[in-house]
Amino acid sequence: MRERGFLFLGEMFMKSSDSTTDAAKRRQKAEELHKKRMADSGSTPTETDALNLVHSLEVHQIELEMQNEELTLAKEQAKSAESKYSELYDFAPCGYFTFSAAGEIIDANLTGAQMLGMERSRVLHQPFRSFVTDDAKPVFDGFFKKVCSERSKEFCDLSLITEGGAPMVVHIIGIVSDSTGLCLVTVVDITERQQAEIVLRKSEEKYRGLVLYSNDPIFNFNPDETYRFVNEAFAKPFGKRPDEIIGKKPHSIFSYEEAEKRLTLVRQVFLTGEKREIEVKVVAQTGEVRYYLTMADPIKNEQGEVMYVSCISKNITERKNIEIERERLIVELQNALEQIKTLKGIVPICAHCKKIRDDKGFWEQVEMYVEKHTDAQFSHSLCPDCIGTYFPNISQKK
Repeated sequence: MRERGFLFLGEMFMKSSDSTTDAAKRRQKAEELHKKRMADSGSTPTETDALNLVHSLEVHQIELEMQNEELTLAKEQAKSAESKYSELYDFAPCGYFTFSAAGEIIDANLTGAQMLGMERSRVLHQPFRSFVTDDAKPVFDGFFKKVCSERSKEFCDLSLITEGGAPMVVHIIGIVSDSTGLCLVTVVDITERQQAEIVLRKSEEKYRGLVLYSNDPIFNFNPDETYRFVNEAFAKPFGKRPDEIIGKKPHSIFSYEEAEKRLTLVRQVFLTGEKREIEVKVVAQTGEVRYYLTMADPIKNEQGEVMYVSCISKNITERKNIEIERERLIVELQNALEQIKTLKGIVPICAHCKKIRDDKGFWEQVEMYVEKHTDAQFSHSLCPDCIGTYFPNISQKK
C-alpha cells in the first residue's frame, strides 16, 4: 500500500505542466491526497521506499527523455512529409478542388487557382459554377448532382472562364469523400489536346476526301476476306456504288480465278504481317480491259496484330499493253528467225534438174520451196546465156 502511494506521488510529480500556477495547485492537491492516503494506511515511508521511489523516478525520467527524442524525430518527419505533401498538392500538374455540398470552393491548390486565373485567396468560397461557361453549365450541373446523389466517381468535359484569357477546356473527375462528405474534384487542362484533335479530325476529313475521290482504286479487306472499304474509283468500273461492294467478297465482282488471285495476296499479308504486291487484270462493265499493280499493306494494332489489309492499285494498262505488244513482236521475230535458219541449213538439191527435196521427201522446184519457207516471191525471165542456147534466132537478130 505504501509503495503504491509513493508510485502515485511520483506519477503526479512527473505529469506536471508548463504552467507554474497550475503545477503548484496540482502539487498541493497531490500532497494533501498523499497525506490522506498515508493516514488511512497508518504507515510512514522508510528509507528503502524512498530509494526505490528515486530509482523509479530516474528510470521514468530516462524513458521520458527517450520518448521526447522520438517525438522530436517524429515531429521533424511529419513536418518534412507535410512540406512534401504541400509541394505535391500545390504544384501538381492538375488542379485539385474541394467543394461543399452547395458547390462552393472550400479549398484549391495553386495550379487550380492558376487555371481560373486568380489568386487562391480570391477563389475560395466562390461557387465553381461561376467559372463555367454558359453553354457548359448544364453539363456541370448534371455532373455535380450525380456525384453528390450517387456518391460515385463521375467525370465530364467542359469549358472554364479564365480571368483575362480565352476559355479553357478541362476534363474534371469528382467523388465524394466518405470521411468528410465533401466533393473532391480533379481538373485537367485538355485545351491543347482538344485543339490537336480538331486538327487531326480536319486532317482525317481531308485524307478521307482524297481517298474517296482518288483516281486510284483504294480498298481494304477484313480478316473474313470481305471488303471493309472501297472508294469510287474501285466501284465505278463495275457499274456499282461503294456501299454495294462493302461487306462482300471479291467473288461478287470477279471471276473465281481472279478473286482467288487477289485473296491469296490478302491471306499472305494477314499471315506474315508484311507488304505484298501483285499485277491484276480488271474487265470493266464496258468490256474494257485494264491492268493494275495492287500493293497491300497490313494495318496493325498496338499489339502488332493485323486488324485489316489496306490496298491501293495503280493503273499500268499503258505499260502492260506495250509489254504485250513487245512480246508479240518477239514471237514473230523468233518465228522468222526459225524460218531463216531452216534455209541456212543443208538443203538437198538435184545436181541435174535443181529440184529441192522437202522434209517429207517430195521434190519440188526451187522457187516453190523458197516461197514456202520465206516471204520471197519469184518472177520468171531468161538470162542472155539461156536465150542464146534455147532461142538462137532471137539471139542472132539482136
